[in-house]
Amino acid sequence: MAKAKKSALQRPVSPAMVGLGLAAVAFLAVGFYFGPASTSAAGTFLIRGDVLRYDKGNGTADVYFRHTNSAAEHFAGEVHEINLNSAKFYKYDSKQRKVASTFGSTLDNAGYEVVVRGTFGSSNAFKANWLVRNDNTVRLRGTVQGQDTVNNILTVELDTVQYQATKKVYKAKNFVKSKDIRIYYADNSKFRSRDNNTMQEDEMTNDNEKVTIDNVDVRYGSRFVAENKSTIRDGKWTF
Repeated sequence: MAKAKKSALQRPVSPAMVGLGLAAVAFLAVGFYFGPASTSAAGTFLIRGDVLRYDKGNGTADVYFRHTNSAAEHFAGEVHEINLNSAKFYKYDSKQRKVASTFGSTLDNAGYEVVVRGTFGSSNAFKANWLVRNDNTVRLRGTVQGQDTVNNILTVELDTVQYQATKKVYKAKNFVKSKDIRIYYADNSKFRSRDNNTMQEDEMTNDNEKVTIDNVDVRYGSRFVAENKSTIRDGKWTF
């Protein structure tokens, strides 16, 4: 089991710039929270990972531990249930300010990247003190390579990916321009022509037409989901 670098959980000098480790598509992004440097005290964990499942009624979440502090490094790469009943919740607003939130608002979809700090016991019972949801909402542009209107999947050859809130371009470490990705869109996603006219999803061409898509969530580190009031614009790059 490969262990993450311990420095991955340290907050950088500039709080505006942080790193995002994606499993298949990795970007250097703006505004993600990694928490303060860990004291590595026994029984104290600080992790960054992905929410796989959550249970609001029981106040728990199953989280994949992608990066950890030194005290919990033997848990890296594993999935553990975290008790969130006593946790404080935070997320980012449209101006990239970390603000107080609630369980339901913070974890309204599985797949979100979170940073969690708390304690664990000898039986590996994890109890969180606080949880922060990192904002991985992007907008992207590329060329359409194919479409599955039955399963709401658009295959796009990527050109540029921007952080939605700040419009900063992701600097790619493992992201390779011209990489094909699948974008999963919702039934209520809006399709518009290059002239901004409403169009049906089956009117989308796939012969290397330019496309711009906003409000795309990067979930589970590499899954692009266009469900949050996304607009898919055919035939034109708008940024």
